[in-house]
Amino acid sequence: MLRQKYIGETKHYEIDELFMEKIRDMPRPIGIDIAIQVDEVASDLPVLEFWQQNIAGVSHINTDPFFFRVEYLNQEDDTPIFFDVYEIDSDEYLDLYNKNKIIKLNDNKRTNEYLGEDNKHRAAN
Repeated sequence: MLRQKYIGETKHYEIDELFMEKIRDMPRPIGIDIAIQVDEVASDLPVLEFWQQNIAGVSHINTDPFFFRVEYLNQEDDTPIFFDVYEIDSDEYLDLYNKNKIIKLNDNKRTNEYLGEDNKHRAAN
């Protein structure tokens, strides 16, 4: 398990190696957008003892929306752990939306600051 390290601000969550590998395997702009969304929602995730949970999101960084699901564990008095991330279809996203299990932010202006305006519609290798 990798513990995130940041300069300046301390983040209180952990990321499993599998999660990092899958983010790295995605097109760079999408992976960065998902990482930003997960980072921003980590402190607001619901607590559920001993049960892995799911939350869905959508990236609009490319022309077509990219729907994804993140698996995590968040227990009382412990830091959230992100285990896995999957691409999902719009039907699965809507199912999780109806259960109120979605990332409720998607401001790509923040992502564009990291990628640069020229890269916002280009999937890098």
